[in-house]
Amino acid sequence: MPSTLQHPARRLFISYARADRRFAVRLTRDLHAHGVETWRDEASIPVGEEWDASIEEGIRTCPEFLIVLSAKSVKSAYVRKELDCAIENQKPLVPVLYSTCKTPFELRRIQQIDFRGSYKAGFEQLIGNPPPVLSGWERILIRLSRLPWLRPFTAALAVFVLIAAMAVWWLAVMPSRTSIRVTDANPDAIVAYVHNAGGRAATLLGGSHWIRFGDLPIEDQELVLKDPATMSRVPGHRQPPVHFIAFGLVPKPQKDGTYVCRDELLPLMRGKPLALETRIEETKGVRTQTTTFPAEVIQSFVQKQYPAHVPGRKSCSIGLLSPPLSSSPLWARTARMQPRKISTSLC
Repeated sequence: MPSTLQHPARRLFISYARADRRFAVRLTRDLHAHGVETWRDEASIPVGEEWDASIEEGIRTCPEFLIVLSAKSVKSAYVRKELDCAIENQKPLVPVLYSTCKTPFELRRIQQIDFRGSYKAGFEQLIGNPPPVLSGWERILIRLSRLPWLRPFTAALAVFVLIAAMAVWWLAVMPSRTSIRVTDANPDAIVAYVHNAGGRAATLLGGSHWIRFGDLPIEDQELVLKDPATMSRVPGHRQPPVHFIAFGLVPKPQKDGTYVCRDELLPLMRGKPLALETRIEETKGVRTQTTTFPAEVIQSFVQKQYPAHVPGRKSCSIGLLSPPLSSSPLWARTARMQPRKISTSLC
């Protein structure tokens, strides 16, 4: 591959710190051996010439500007002035990384030639790669960033853009992530709160909600949303209440084949875990979510939805049923006092 630096008309201005002089001298010698002309202060400024004027003239007359990057050069005021002059004169920049350092802002978008691992590999890359040319907008942005009075505004603008990007991600781009918590119930519905921690909306899919009664003598029951039009969609970063309803509960026979009456069922609910299964369409796909909760939470719901009369039982207590467990007075529970019952024959 022909070298772009081997063109006879090419000249490189070499900018470096005094601490890196040995590397700069070696680089100059090797470039000369490959037919590349260089401009380096010690070798190119005649005795008696004004130093600053000669350097400025050297930068102006050299088609390319090579800067040796090191921990010393990025802190050198002279190297900084030379880089500014090269940018003002719209010179193609050739950053050579001699040792690990913080890259100046102006050079972060330019591919660096790394000499740290191997001098030979870095030099071969140097003579084989053409220097990049900054566009007009890049030069304008670099000049604006160097104005002292504009730096605070630039930093504030950068912070504002970062906050705005994070807000857009949080509000609109962040994938939905839902969780469900059963907190209450009334005689007609189970109340759950669906928390969407993501930015995009989630959807509760119809016909896919079940309550699992576990060890209780009740068949698992499918639930439906009380108002699908308004409750199925869960907006981002919201926690709306959702009401699940059922069209009655079906008793499940015990191991001996008998059924439990409603007033006998309520004491069995103490300490029993139930599960609510829902299918939710998230940003990343449809998933089934299972939420466990104590059976006492939905006692009023079970008390109304469970039938008053069950198969095979000639008599069940109806009418004055036991009050909700959570609201039973302490003296009634400790003394094991039972409310009055009215017995009726089903035969």
